[in-house]
Amino acid sequence: MRSLRLLSVLLLLSCGGDDGPAAIRFPEPGPVGGEAGRGSFTFGAATAAAQIEDDNDATDWYAYTSPTDMGGLGNGVFVGDAVRGFSRQVEDNTLVAEMNLDSYRFNPSWARIEPTRDAIDTDAVAHYGRVLDDLVARGIKPMMTVHHFSSPVWVDDPRRV
Repeated sequence: MRSLRLLSVLLLLSCGGDDGPAAIRFPEPGPVGGEAGRGSFTFGAATAAAQIEDDNDATDWYAYTSPTDMGGLGNGVFVGDAVRGFSRQVEDNTLVAEMNLDSYRFNPSWARIEPTRDAIDTDAVAHYGRVLDDLVARGIKPMMTVHHFSSPVWVDDPRRV
């Protein structure tokens, strides 16, 4: 018991002082935009097709979240139209450019490119090609994630689990 009292007194004494904590000193901030301040740093935006693209009933996530009266499982928040990131992609690229961002990470929807086994949708492939061309023309570095989150329903149909 005596050692506990001694320890308590020592702890209280070590916390004493009226000066407060030492000041934290940060260097002056430099410019974020422009090559002078950025160096190799990339400042951009990122999206995921399953979360932003318009209705895509060929995805496992669409089947998982769509209401039961639409043939889905009715779990979670229905993706539906989302923010129409597929049909409005070029407009979204404009927003990225207006924010002076220099990169954009996104993923093409595998379910759009290959909605059924061995059937490639050439219009979807051409769309993503136009997105890449538009980003490059605006000076925005595209970073493509090959696969993120959702799969074509023919690969993984949650209704068959």
